[in-house]
Amino acid sequence: MSGSKSERARELAMRDATGSGGLSLWDLSHESPLLVIFLRHFGCTFCMEAVRDAAKQRADIQAAGARIVFVHMATEAEARGFFERFDMDDVERISDPDGCLYVAFGLERAGLMQMLGPSVWKRGITAILGGNTPGVPRGDVFRMPGAFVVNQGKVTKSHFHRTIGDRPNLSEFSEAGLAACRV
Repeated sequence: MSGSKSERARELAMRDATGSGGLSLWDLSHESPLLVIFLRHFGCTFCMEAVRDAAKQRADIQAAGARIVFVHMATEAEARGFFERFDMDDVERISDPDGCLYVAFGLERAGLMQMLGPSVWKRGITAILGGNTPGVPRGDVFRMPGAFVVNQGKVTKSHFHRTIGDRPNLSEFSEAGLAACRV
C-alpha cells in the first residue's frame, strides 16, 4: 500500500467491506469503475430520491462505463426490500452499520444547518412531492451522504454533500469521474 494515511485507511476499509454479491468494494473497483453512492438511512426522503435518480440514470451511468454500488447502514435483509421498491435490487450494495466506510471516505456527521436549514426544507418538500415519503430512520441519521467514482481502488471524483438535500446529477458526475480515469 502506498499513499497517505487516509488513503491506506480507505483501502483497508474497502478490502473489508463485502458487497451483496460476495466481493469486497476493493475487488469490485478492480473489475470495473464504480459509482459508489453512500445513503444516510432508508427512511430519508433524499436517499429515496437518490435511489430513484440512480434508477432513472442507470443506463447512462452504465453506458459511460461505471457500475453502481450503494453503501447503507441497514441490514442486508432491510436493504433487499428497500431496493426492490425501486427496481434496483440487482445492484451491488454494501451494508455498513458501523459507518466504517463512511468514515474512511471522509463523510462527516451533519451539523444542524446541514440537516434542518431552509434549503433542506425547500428540497425536502420537492422530494416528498416527487413521491419520496419519509420513513423510519435506520442507522446514523447525522451521517452525511456522498458519491464517489472509484477505479482500481482510487477515488477519481468525490461529491461531499453540503447539506443532506444535495442532489448531484449522478450520470454527469460519473462521466466526469470516468474521464479522470482515462487521463
